[in-house]
Amino acid sequence: MNLLIYLGLCIVILIMLIYIRMKDKQNDKRIERFETALNEAISESFIARKNIFEIKKNIDEIVELKDVFELNKLYELRDEMVNLKTELKELKIPSDLSKKIDNVIEAKVKDMLSSLSELIRENMIKANEGELIIRAFKSGKSPQEISSRYKIDIERVEGVLSQNSLI
Repeated sequence: MNLLIYLGLCIVILIMLIYIRMKDKQNDKRIERFETALNEAISESFIARKNIFEIKKNIDEIVELKDVFELNKLYELRDEMVNLKTELKELKIPSDLSKKIDNVIEAKVKDMLSSLSELIRENMIKANEGELIIRAFKSGKSPQEISSRYKIDIERVEGVLSQNSLI
């Protein structure tokens, strides 16, 4: 009789151990799926960060190319001014009149160049003001230096920096 009780108890314990082992295998499979999903998310995050870095690098290159392009426009205007002066000299206009025309042309070109550079500066500041402030701050410039260098109100600089949790 005791033998039957012990045998029954052993069978119950064996069934419980088999049940626990099956549940443990199921949990191992779940954990493996979560690990796989986590590794995939980490690799996607790494790729996304790398792409963001490349995009920021490309944006910086585009801004530099934009500056070069605008400088080329200024050089073209200067060349046109030189061409106009040579054409005026070829017309054999009296020297007094020629000097007056040269002065007028130079004044007009200077006005055009100053207004063009002002427009360029305003457009760059408006378009990239936030990025410009953040980049300058990350490069070690203080808000006061950023404000004075780019002619942006100090309140605007501090606002952009606080919105991006940099100060």
